[in-house]
Amino acid sequence: MTSTLHPGLLIFFYLAIVASPLIAQTGIQPEDYYKTVFVGSSEISPNGDLIAFTKTIVKEDDNSRHTEVWMQKIRNGRADGEPFRFTDPS
Repeated sequence: MTSTLHPGLLIFFYLAIVASPLIAQTGIQPEDYYKTVFVGSSEISPNGDLIAFTKTIVKEDDNSRHTEVWMQKIRNGRADGEPFRFTDPS
């Protein structure tokens, strides 16, 4: 009988053993906050083939937030393709 580890478990073990001491030494830095993408306010379309969600970034130069509505096509309960921006970026 052969056994294989799920790739997600390998990543978990790597982070737990190798990367966590590095993260603990530096902690979260202010510049990390400006690289974070916040996702929220999701809604499913009535027929269930689309999910709308908001994507917010923090603009470092003026310390403001920019929020856009994005969409994701769904097929058989799974993402179908790449998400796409629904609102105008301006």
